[in-house]
Amino acid sequence: MTGAEAAALPALDSAGAVYLYHMESGRAVGRKGETDRRAAGASVKLLSGLVACEWLGSRLDETVEITDAMLAGTGGRVFDLAAGEVLSWRELLLLALCGSYNDAYDVIAYSIGNGEQVGVANYVELLNRRAKELGADSTMAGDASGIADNSYTTAADLCLIARAAAENAVYVAFTGLKSGTLSDGRTVRNRNSLIGAKNLGGADCAGMCVGETANAGVTLVALVQKESDSYLLVLMDVRGEDGTASESAANSLAARLVQWAYRNYKNTEILSTDQTVCSLPVTVSDLVDSVEVRPREALWAYLPAGCVVGEDVLLSIRLTVDSLEAPVAEGTVVGFVAAIYDGQVIGRVPLETAGSADRSGFMSRLLSIKNLTKSRRAKASVIFFLVCMTVWIGGALYLRYRRRAKWHQYYSSKSKWR
Repeated sequence: MTGAEAAALPALDSAGAVYLYHMESGRAVGRKGETDRRAAGASVKLLSGLVACEWLGSRLDETVEITDAMLAGTGGRVFDLAAGEVLSWRELLLLALCGSYNDAYDVIAYSIGNGEQVGVANYVELLNRRAKELGADSTMAGDASGIADNSYTTAADLCLIARAAAENAVYVAFTGLKSGTLSDGRTVRNRNSLIGAKNLGGADCAGMCVGETANAGVTLVALVQKESDSYLLVLMDVRGEDGTASESAANSLAARLVQWAYRNYKNTEILSTDQTVCSLPVTVSDLVDSVEVRPREALWAYLPAGCVVGEDVLLSIRLTVDSLEAPVAEGTVVGFVAAIYDGQVIGRVPLETAGSADRSGFMSRLLSIKNLTKSRRAKASVIFFLVCMTVWIGGALYLRYRRRAKWHQYYSSKSKWR
């Protein structure tokens, strides 16, 4: 963390891995062991839920009849679905994404994978293929819900998957529900107790997932929003003071991190559109000799509170020209300016001219003459002219010399006869 931050991160000792990511700026503002490979556990449901929404999002009202084969091997947190029940995909996604029930995930996996045990394997292959597409190269899912102990991932990979899930409206809609109701009246309550929580510093948890398994402990992935700023928070293997897996400890740490982030970071205007960053000389104009250069749009960045432009944030100006030739129109793009914080570019905007410059007729003619003298044809013409003049002058001098010699010879002969 830099000296510009108002306070240090809250203690992260209770979590094996942490990743706190600001969506709009694309910056991680808090991290711990984010690239360490760990047992994925219930965090597999993040990837599984995303893939399910991508496959079923346009088929929510279609129905499926549950069979014994779909429920074979189901364990852990279950809704006790039974063979013979007919549910819509909307209801099954409610059970999976909102309720976090493993039997709902197993029905989805079996159905999308085209049935039988090979169907589940096909679904798991879909999960792993999608993870690789998202750049989550350190992730491997072994089943649909993470109940098995053969899945692994990293906090950074979970953030990549969560970013894609946050862009999926169906996924966010289901995981952000406090509760929902099936067509037969049964209530489904969200497993994630951060939904509707009042201790997030004025922010709201918009969804994602939480769960616990024996091998991975408690994992939590949360999307929190406040006004125009959104965070993704990933916690892995969170334990309480007694050293055991603790969902309440995960919720408590999540609340402290979210409060800290919104208290210590803010959107800061680094450059406004009326600020002059430099000027450029203008040629071929008798009215102005330079024009001011300004940002085409305001440059904002999400920074620690108290950051000072010029000290904590540096500006790097890159111009595409050294000067401008009139006429110059207002708003001509001449380069860009980048803001650099902590050694990284955190934003950039184009630079444009703040004024215009008319072309001078007299200066234009002078420039034309100047340019003419610089052309290869003009240089060749001058050289040819000089050569011709040299030959002409040389010839003239030679003829003059010959005439004088003849006159001298004539007068010399006349004087002899006298």
